[in-house]
Amino acid sequence: MEAFLNSIDETSITYIVLNRWLPGVITVVVGGYVASILFPKLQQNAQRNTQVREKRTEIAEEIVQYFNRYIISWRRLIQIAKLEEVRELSDDEVKRKNGFVLERNERRDLLFDKLKLCQLYFCDRTCSEIQNFVSWDEKQSSRPLEELPDLEVWRTYEVNIIGLIKNELV
Repeated sequence: MEAFLNSIDETSITYIVLNRWLPGVITVVVGGYVASILFPKLQQNAQRNTQVREKRTEIAEEIVQYFNRYIISWRRLIQIAKLEEVRELSDDEVKRKNGFVLERNERRDLLFDKLKLCQLYFCDRTCSEIQNFVSWDEKQSSRPLEELPDLEVWRTYEVNIIGLIKNELV
């Protein structure tokens, strides 16, 4: 290309176009491509990453709340079951116990719905620990209240799962 430019008269239109305008035109075309195609894609990817990060944070916050509420529901049920071992429950206490069962079931459903969403947003290790908890918890819900493990077992699962989720958010 350089030999061709040297053979052309410096005052000719061809020389001026090839030597002076063409580099500018190429720069404008390439820059226009980058600005019109690549920048929107980069911006779209950044926006998507931000949305995913926000969704993961939202799910994590709800899991923390729902786990705590679920464990509180179990605590209430266990306490009233211990009271029932000591004496017969009054009609109000039976109604309260039945309400605790319904409350526990509702909170379990909310927690498990959020834990299921983790499959979309969190890594396999976290999902595996969640699945271990779900499998274990399903066995507990069919046991009589007097045979349930200590609440610390639920708290241990809670701490482990929330810790894994928290590590992924950082």
